[in-house]
Amino acid sequence: MNKAPWIVVGVLFALGLSWVGMVYGPARQLGAQAPETSADGRFTYPKPPVGEVAQGAQVYRAQGCYYCHTQQVGGGEFAFDVRLTQVGDDRDATLAYLEQVELDATKLDIVRQAFVVKALVAAYDAQKAANDAAGKAEDEKAKAAAAKSQQDAEAALTTAREGVKKNLDGDANRSALALAGVVPGGNPDEPNSADLAAKDLGLDAGKVTQTGAPLSFYEDQKTWPKIKMLVRGFKAVSLQSKLQPVASDWPDLHRGRGQRQSVARDYLFASPAMPGLMRIGPDLAHAGNSVKQKGENWHYRHLYDPKSVVKKSPMPPYTYLFKVIELSEGAPLPEGALVNEQGKSIRPGHAVLPRPDARRLMAYLRSLRVDQDLPEAPRVQLASENENRD
Repeated sequence: MNKAPWIVVGVLFALGLSWVGMVYGPARQLGAQAPETSADGRFTYPKPPVGEVAQGAQVYRAQGCYYCHTQQVGGGEFAFDVRLTQVGDDRDATLAYLEQVELDATKLDIVRQAFVVKALVAAYDAQKAANDAAGKAEDEKAKAAAAKSQQDAEAALTTAREGVKKNLDGDANRSALALAGVVPGGNPDEPNSADLAAKDLGLDAGKVTQTGAPLSFYEDQKTWPKIKMLVRGFKAVSLQSKLQPVASDWPDLHRGRGQRQSVARDYLFASPAMPGLMRIGPDLAHAGNSVKQKGENWHYRHLYDPKSVVKKSPMPPYTYLFKVIELSEGAPLPEGALVNEQGKSIRPGHAVLPRPDARRLMAYLRSLRVDQDLPEAPRVQLASENENRD
């Protein structure tokens, strides 16, 4: 029997399977990517560049900036900070597990306070329902039942108030509210149950929001095997948690180049994508943060005369992106002229003004940010920040 045809078919099948798995599959996965919308629906990332930003991208490309500047935040070593976000209903099992994994005593008190908050909110809800029923009761039997409900609700409220821990400060109590999963309405004229519970904790309900509370409870950077053990235990007691990556050795993050690693989605609307060839100058993936911190004037000066702001800069001057106007003696500087640290023109007797292409390039740089959480690349916290957060 001639086996050659079967061998050819087998080889072709193996090659085809490899192509599907290594070429077609990833290409289809990348091609199906879409912008990510934040949980509250307020932000979408990335957004298509329009107007001056899109024009600035073309200036960036035309000037060959991508030869010396990358736009990709590299990876690094990181561990995890486990953050509790909301307690479940099984108080005893939750506290027993957290004691087993040796949660800090003060933070364990915060978790206990969260269960007190849940009890307070439930008691206030029951009290409101009982009062509403009493107001609608018409016959004696209904009135008696409503009165009994009011007594039970008042007793539950008294018991819950007795459980309030007085040794916790405002931040700890705000954490307890957040862990309980309740949000004060903030309206003093019509307080909801969460507002009343916040008041019992000594908080001004109008200044409390769920997102404003610190939710970090495990500052130790834990490795993945420990993480799995913890999270499985959390799920068993219906305790919700979130993993926060913490960078221990991540050069780009320590230098402020971004807040997470760059991924394919960052270049979704970049046409063409310009991740860069060499990093002779700093990475610009998060350049918008630098523009915000140092100001546009600093960056325009860096474009016009790099060595005037960074003495050892290898960057060539882009003087042709600016126009220089001679000023008569005593004439004021026109708006937008580049100035030095003393607020005077960088060229005495002249005004240096950015041309339209320089302004477009600045708009493009201002748009570059790597600080949006993505499912495949969450924002990473620096280990030093993690240690000092409390």
